[in-house]
Amino acid sequence: MSLRSLAFCLFRSAGCCRAQRPVLPLVPAALLAALLASGPSLAQDQATSSDALAATSEATQQASTDLVQIEAPERDLLLVSWGGRYAAAQEAALIAPFAREQDTVKLVPYKGTLESLERVKGDWDLVDVELEELEEACALGLVAPLDPKQVGLQAGELVPGALHRCGLASQAWSWSFYAPTLEGQAVSVEGFLDPELLEGTRGLYRRPDGLLEMLLLSQGLPADQVYATLTAPGGPQKALAALEPLKDSLLWYHASADLEAALAKGELDFAFGFTAALERARAKREDAAPGIAPARSPILYGLDFWAIRAGSPNQEAAYAFLRHAISPAAGAAFARRLAYLPTRVQAYAGLVGLPSIPKASQSLVFDRLWWQTPAGLVATQAFEAWID
Repeated sequence: MSLRSLAFCLFRSAGCCRAQRPVLPLVPAALLAALLASGPSLAQDQATSSDALAATSEATQQASTDLVQIEAPERDLLLVSWGGRYAAAQEAALIAPFAREQDTVKLVPYKGTLESLERVKGDWDLVDVELEELEEACALGLVAPLDPKQVGLQAGELVPGALHRCGLASQAWSWSFYAPTLEGQAVSVEGFLDPELLEGTRGLYRRPDGLLEMLLLSQGLPADQVYATLTAPGGPQKALAALEPLKDSLLWYHASADLEAALAKGELDFAFGFTAALERARAKREDAAPGIAPARSPILYGLDFWAIRAGSPNQEAAYAFLRHAISPAAGAAFARRLAYLPTRVQAYAGLVGLPSIPKASQSLVFDRLWWQTPAGLVATQAFEAWID
């Protein structure tokens, strides 16, 4: 079925979309968390520690006290999100506290695409979606424009990029460096790239997106000039020049899980990768030491978004959930479970051991859409030519 057909039939009560595809079962949130705790992550590197289904932290419990009571909706609030440990973390840190007060929430997993969203049984109300799918769903009218007044926040209270015309950022996934401490100080980005300061093997993802941006930031390029520089002739080569002195000590990994496993086993000395994966690897190492790049380092991060289905009869309840999910306590509770970063600036108060977007010397919102442009293709080809 085409996306335009999907856009038409989602608004019909007859359920033409659901009749043509196998459906996912509708599972209560608490049961879903138990079922998914051991399941694999789906389209993203989404995992959490083994205590994802443990009792909620004090911060999570505090989040439930900040909820605004609303009238009971006509039916349960149906959330669609990623599966696996990511869903388990959302259930424990976000959904369970909200459901204890409202008793209206159900959660169903999907694979992150609009096609898999089509196969969800029932009229969903909120979906956790990546930027590309949000842009497409917004253009097709599948999701409603976001009303900032209903959220009750100003742009300055959120990290840059967290407010979209059709969505509110659910969390920030980031890249970090893993390196040992030197004289009690975490190694900086520049230190990570210094072969004389740090001797040993460095693990990297075998992909240019994310890497080239951070290499330019490490050279002191202002964040607002990164994509313009990559677009300009010679831009990708300028970024890759920072890796030239390290070329013989680099080990490349196609999958985040492989890099994580190698680091956990001590097969790598240093690494650059997704913060959540590096945190899990660090926790597994017997010689674990604080290794995530310090707060003042440049931070590169991407965003996923909550979006409300156009025409949902539960918009009031959906906005109530958004206000809860974006609260400082809920954001910090989720970050502690998954090492994804909060999008609410106030959530970083007291949140230690993770990079801080508000305190970073520079921060750059990862532009996945740029990598789909002709300039992004040129940068990818430059990376492949350099690595070969």
